[in-house]
Amino acid sequence: MSTLLEYAAAFLGGVVVTLGVLGFMLWRTARNLRLW
Repeated sequence: MSTLLEYAAAFLGGVVVTLGVLGFMLWRTARNLRLW
């Protein structure tokens, strides 16, 4: 059971990091386009 919880925690962590990186890239691109 602990292995399943660790897998779920790692999966959620990866999803959060991926969404954070994508959000940052989109925000940076939008800001650059606005300034340009």
